Amino acid sequence: MVIVEGHGSTVVEADGTEYLDAMAGLWCVNVGYGRSELADRGRRPDAHALYYPHTAINEPAAKLAQRVNGLLGGDNHVYFVASGSEANEAGFKFARQYTKHENPGQYRYKTISRYLGYHGTTLATLAAGGMGDRKMKFEPLGGNDFVHVAPPYCYRCPFGLTYPSCELACVKNIEATIQGEGPDTVSTVLVEPIMSAVGVAVPPDDYLPEVAAIAKKYGCLLHIDEVINGFGRTGKMFAHQHSGVRPDIVAIAKGIVSAYLPIAATVVRNDVFKSFVGEAADNRQVFQISTYGGHPVAAAVADRNIQIILEERLVERSAENGAYLLDGLPYPA
Repeated sequence: MVIVEGHGSTVVEADGTEYLDAMAGLWCVNVGYGRSELADRGRRPDAHALYYPHTAINEPAAKLAQRVNGLLGGDNHVYFVASGSEANEAGFKFARQYTKHENPGQYRYKTISRYLGYHGTTLATLAAGGMGDRKMKFEPLGGNDFVHVAPPYCYRCPFGLTYPSCELACVKNIEATIQGEGPDTVSTVLVEPIMSAVGVAVPPDDYLPEVAAIAKKYGCLLHIDEVINGFGRTGKMFAHQHSGVRPDIVAIAKGIVSAYLPIAATVVRNDVFKSFVGEAADNRQVFQISTYGGHPVAAAVADRNIQIILEERLVERSAENGAYLLDGLPYPA
């Protein structure tokens, strides 16, 4: 199949056949196909600020970082990369370095992640994911850096239980695993608010707040993967905002630019970021660079994409249309 054209939610094959693209590409064309204003934004002279690696900054990327920071509560720093996999990879590195700084004498390097989860296609993000068919051809993927727990998959509960009488056994599994591994070895708890690759598994409303509480109890960072969920897909700008939690690390991509150009970001709370600040001799800085991360043209287009989401109330429309569809579709009790 060769796709040659797109408009709205429709894509057109070379022979003229039209298809409804119900997945929006790979969960990424949030504002739809054929948005000429995004192409126009990329062509404007002020979008073509001088490229320079982010040992410095360019104005479009700075503007986009400010916008993203505001959407995530206004208490963050934003690090740009080029894909969702990179955004999660950077998050793993930030978490490990942070816990080394803040917990001297402890070797906190493990990430608690979930079976059936998906976080990317690089070796580390495959290891973090919990889908055997996606990673088994590339194994071994390292040691015990990523320790997997049961997912909140109520439709096919791994414990054979039913919510709410289960008393969130999947959350208790996280705590038991942290205790079993040794809390002094765990840096991060990694979750997608809504698991997508397994077929869209929506957790109970109290799941994510309870996970956040356990992470805090054991001094672990909470790393939220919003690569698929983010930018309005769930009826909130970010899916974790349904639960009122404040993550320490957030990976974003896809909907940030609706796939019109490659750009993504790792967002860290200021409480985490300040651990990397100090005199050069202190060696607290993160040795991390992304050649194309925050490219000025991609950043300018992403900023305009977010403006469209806000101006056209696409988040609110997602909530309204989602409620309509859920009301009309059969769903197992």
